[in-house]
Amino acid sequence: MDSAATTTGTRQKALALNLDAASYGTFAEIGGGQEVARWFFSVGGAAGTVAKTISAYDMAVSDGLYGATRRYVSRQRLEAMLEQEFAQLASQLSGKLGDSKCFFAFADTVATSGFRQPGPGRGWIGIRFQARPREDPSQIIIHAHLADSTAAREQEALGILGVNLVYGAFFRRDDPAALIASLIDELSRDSPPQSASHSLEGYVSRLRRILAASGSSVDRRGADSLDLGNASLDARVFVELADGASRAAKDADHEQASQLAGDALAVWRGPALADVSLGSSGRTERERLEELRLRTLEQRFEAELAPGP
Repeated sequence: MDSAATTTGTRQKALALNLDAASYGTFAEIGGGQEVARWFFSVGGAAGTVAKTISAYDMAVSDGLYGATRRYVSRQRLEAMLEQEFAQLASQLSGKLGDSKCFFAFADTVATSGFRQPGPGRGWIGIRFQARPREDPSQIIIHAHLADSTAAREQEALGILGVNLVYGAFFRRDDPAALIASLIDELSRDSPPQSASHSLEGYVSRLRRILAASGSSVDRRGADSLDLGNASLDARVFVELADGASRAAKDADHEQASQLAGDALAVWRGPALADVSLGSSGRTERERLEELRLRTLEQRFEAELAPGP
């Protein structure tokens, strides 16, 4: 099994498990669809890994299989599912496959977001598995919070997390830190929680209303752009005033040159483009503006020292 220990992609993990000669088990999923089992069927070779899949959505059916419970999305229900499914698998197949197979039972009971349950999804996910044939089983249980923006994305994340868990149990169990870290393979660390996404949408909507009232927001093919005009950008205002001061100086209008140069320098409030991440063209523009500032400062001194008419 060690040859697959560096695999990180969900598809590759599912395929590695399907091709593994030892792992063989059951998938019992409630509430989020059969998103984990789906991966093993979609990559091919599932007959080498999947003994059974089941989704007991009806509460009466679920109670008949796993016993009555007050909460269906709970650790208690998950542990009952793991115990029942593993015991049944081992009982039915130990005589035939017990010497060559490491049996496992994967289970999840999840409530994804929807009309009846707004807000982020949540649930319990676990696996009971044999590290070696005929050994007593070990168990891993996870309490998951699904912070995706839609139920479909929550289901997708659940499928990936489940594959990561099954793969980690068989290929990374000797390194618990690596196993835990691998659980979020292909699940972004940077995905914002749903509340952050809603807040951002609110800010964008408010900004659009403000800009629309000022006439500054322009919609082009569904994308927002901002048309401020030259008078709203201090760099452009500075350049226009500095150019005006230069023209006035050439015309020997020293009073006008001094006034325009002073106005241009008043716009200057610190290093040019200081809050902008610059590439090579940006750095060239910053150097140009700095040179123009120094030249405008010299023009102002020259204009103020020039003799009057």
